[in-house]
Amino acid sequence: MRNTKFQRVASFLLVLCLLICGGTFGVSAQQTDEAGKNSSVTDKTIADYKEELDSISYSKYIKNFVGMSDATETIIVDPLADLDMDQTTLD
Repeated sequence: MRNTKFQRVASFLLVLCLLICGGTFGVSAQQTDEAGKNSSVTDKTIADYKEELDSISYSKYIKNFVGMSDATETIIVDPLADLDMDQTTLD
């Protein structure tokens, strides 16, 4: 009987914590100003950020390899045959 009382109290505390922590997410709604515009800091979507990240990395790639020509042959790497553990700089 003593064990069931502890379980009831522990269950009540867990439910109480979940209700308090979970209730904060319902309160945070998006706000608009008087003109009906979104009052957030930016109006960009996730797709806009992804496109910007892709374009930034590609522009850096172009700057790094501006004078390089396209590949003309395939390079085959065999790590077991080509790797020499005595000459590596890894610790």
